[in-house]
Amino acid sequence: IIVWYNRMGALRKKDPERYAQISKRYKEDLKAYKRNIKQLRHDYSARRDELTSLAFWKRYLGMDK
Repeated sequence: IIVWYNRMGALRKKDPERYAQISKRYKEDLKAYKRNIKQLRHDYSARRDELTSLAFWKRYLGMDK
């Protein structure tokens, strides 16, 4: 991959086994999400104020120290 703007590049190596692992995990996660969507929406809605607060994100990112 070459980025012409800054004239830098990177070499990439395909890893079919890693891709298969990630793809399988994605499919499993998507099934679980669809299976539990109502509960997930309810739980998020109940905690929306907390999860979208600045204090939460500072704590989550370790910026509150």
